[in-house]
Amino acid sequence: MSGDTTPAFIKKLARETADAVFGDMEARARSAYENGQLILEKIFLFDRLADLRKYIDTITISKSEFSDSIIACEARLIPWLHEISHRQFIPDHLHISEKDRDEMSKARVGQPLPKAFRKIMATFEERRLLVGHLFYHEDPELWHLFYFDQRDTEADRNHWKEGSHLHLINCLTHPRSSAEEVWQDFHDGNPKMKGALHVRCAFK
Repeated sequence: MSGDTTPAFIKKLARETADAVFGDMEARARSAYENGQLILEKIFLFDRLADLRKYIDTITISKSEFSDSIIACEARLIPWLHEISHRQFIPDHLHISEKDRDEMSKARVGQPLPKAFRKIMATFEERRLLVGHLFYHEDPELWHLFYFDQRDTEADRNHWKEGSHLHLINCLTHPRSSAEEVWQDFHDGNPKMKGALHVRCAFK
């Protein structure tokens, strides 16, 4: 059979649930906005890099605080737009070849594990799951890009001495770049953005 066979009452329940969840999230974001607690909005308002550096040295952004700012953008509580990007990068040596697929198809219980299966298991450890959040203003000179991968937000064995963090580049760190240019660079291969600030976070 083709087409959507989901019962109408299930669709209605799903819509109502989604509306209720978003409504709760918007109410929380609105409360944070009205009480001056949107932590990203505070970052957006700085016009001097030195002051921004001092501020981010004092904060740790939680997952709920980050999402409140996103919802505030979506609900047009603040004059910023938001774009998100999810990307996955797998090291070249872990890509599955036709030879690997052939070996997997011939695998039998009790025989040594084919190399291809070991590649698949290693992929979960070595792949890079990259996320980018671009916030931009109607004024094209005002923009902020937060980005991170799964290793950046790990509390343990983090490569940054202060632990779990986000990377931030914006119109102060890169005053000669536009939001469009930076977003394009972010999507060009496996990006290594330079000149980013580190912002402590607690996403786990």
